[in-house]
Amino acid sequence: MLFTTLRIAVSATAVLALSGLVGCSPGEEIRSYKAPDDLCNIEVEPTLLEPFLPPGRSLDVESGTRWAETGNCTLSADGHRFLTVGWEWGVQADSLYDVAARQDGLGPYEPEHKQRYLHAGNGAIGQVNCHVTTSPESPALTTVIRLDDLVKPDAPAMLRLITAYTEAVRESGLCEKWRPSAAVP
Repeated sequence: MLFTTLRIAVSATAVLALSGLVGCSPGEEIRSYKAPDDLCNIEVEPTLLEPFLPPGRSLDVESGTRWAETGNCTLSADGHRFLTVGWEWGVQADSLYDVAARQDGLGPYEPEHKQRYLHAGNGAIGQVNCHVTTSPESPALTTVIRLDDLVKPDAPAMLRLITAYTEAVRESGLCEKWRPSAAVP
């Protein structure tokens, strides 16, 4: 009798697995949108975004430039913001920690790669090498990525994303297209 009951249970499990119902419990959430190919019109490898994509049916990307000195885009799943990516011009005298101080709620940061990146599980900052003069008042371009609470932090994945995004910003021509204005609004 025990053998028959066990065989029925195994058979029932096999039928459920074959029908695709195992692993799809009512509380399990799925993602039915694909990762974007770019952030703020900067190409990135979609697999770098995978660790930060929450469940949902649709993805919205909203881009904006606040002034000549900054640009950003926000990713939302089903209307809930989960990732903000951007760049900002400053001056060489600003360290990455100065930029980090302007980012509420991010950190604590770990420095990486010759002080060109600061990263934490919930965000990161990168220094774009624009090959401009290195005087303290010369322009400097930084990238910023921040996660909202909707997404689980992942420091190693964040370092990979900020490294790739920062390099892509450098290669995009943004260094040549944007320069800080004389007066910041």
